[in-house]
Amino acid sequence: GKGAKIKLEEKGGDKTYAECPIETYPGLAVQSVADSSRYFVIKVTEGGKNAHLGLGFADRADSFDLNTTLHDHFKGILVEEKIEQEKEAPPEKLDLAFKQGETIKVSINIPRKANRTKSPANRGGGLSLPPPPGPAGSIPAPLSPAMARLSMGAKPPPAPTGGSTKWIQF
Repeated sequence: GKGAKIKLEEKGGDKTYAECPIETYPGLAVQSVADSSRYFVIKVTEGGKNAHLGLGFADRADSFDLNTTLHDHFKGILVEEKIEQEKEAPPEKLDLAFKQGETIKVSINIPRKANRTKSPANRGGGLSLPPPPGPAGSIPAPLSPAMARLSMGAKPPPAPTGGSTKWIQF
């Protein structure tokens, strides 16, 4: 069916105490409590009479499961209805073919032969690694041009004054 039901039944038995028919969610049949994610108010009907009952879960995971199950059920119904509508009246197909005499222009950037003979590292297209660290206390070598471009002009922090003369390189 299109709707769902929450049945309040005796544990291990066949006795049903109440039923909450749900036609839409979120809706009036099941409402979440404003200040808690673990409590709901359900509208049960019996013999033409309506009653509102509080439904609470000790664990948030259980209340989350109820909430997502109802959302997924009704979302699935909407998807099925949309599929049925598309079967009855399929959407208009787009005509993306070229019309008679219609042309397009494509520009492809092909490098000259002089640029192709250079290696990618020389052109700056490749990513080179910085040189290995020098002996302790030495000044690090300047960055390669590729690495300098990667730093994006950020200035390094000023060197600390005083303190240790040992440097840690990362």
